[in-house]
Amino acid sequence: MLEKFESIYPVCTPSHILSNAPFVPIRKRERTHSSTTTVGLLSNLSPEKGLMDFLETARLAKEAKLPVRMLLAGPVARMDDARAISDAVEAGIVEWQGPLYGEQKYHFFDSIDLFLFPTRYQHEAQPTVIYEAFASGVPVISFDRGTIGDQVEDCLLAINPKDNFSEVAIELIRQYTDLSAEEKSNLCDRAREIHERHSALSLRKLRDLYED
Repeated sequence: MLEKFESIYPVCTPSHILSNAPFVPIRKRERTHSSTTTVGLLSNLSPEKGLMDFLETARLAKEAKLPVRMLLAGPVARMDDARAISDAVEAGIVEWQGPLYGEQKYHFFDSIDLFLFPTRYQHEAQPTVIYEAFASGVPVISFDRGTIGDQVEDCLLAINPKDNFSEVAIELIRQYTDLSAEEKSNLCDRAREIHERHSALSLRKLRDLYED
C-alpha cells in the first residue's frame, strides 16, 4: 500500500505507515481464568468476516466436548446468516449477543479468553478489532490476510488462508484449555505488549512526520 501510495503521489515521499493501534485505548483490567474457555468473534457477521468458519469451529468444539463457550457479537445484515446463527444458538453451540457498541464492546473483550477472526474479506488490511482484542489482553487466532500476520505476531497465530481454519483453530483451542493459569496470563501480557509496542511505534512515526 505504501509503494502504491508513493507511486501515485511522488511528491509525498518519504511517507510513513501509521497503524490503527494508537486509536485503541490501552486497558489494564486484571483478567481471571476459569475452567471454561470463552472464545469470541465480534464483527459485522457474515461469511466474508468468518461467520461460517466460527460456527464450524463451535460445532467441532461441541463434538469434541471441549470446555468452551463460543460467543458471537455483532450485527447481521443477511437473512441466511441470521438463520445460520439462530440454528447454532438453538443447537446450543453458540451464544449471540447482538450488535455491541462503545463500552459494550470493551465488556465483550473482557469476557473472552480467545478471539477468532477467520476473515475471508478480500480487501482486509489491518483490522482494528485485533488491536481491540490485544488491548484487553486477548490472544488472537485469525486468517493471515492484509497485514494480520504482522499484527498478530506470535500471539497466537495467523493461519494460512489455504488451510482449513476450523481444524487448525480447534487444535489451538484444545491446547489453550490445557495451559496453566500462569501460561494463560503470559499470553495476556504478550497481547497487551504487542498492542502497546505497535501504538508507541506509530506515535513516534507521527511525531517524525510533523517534525519533517
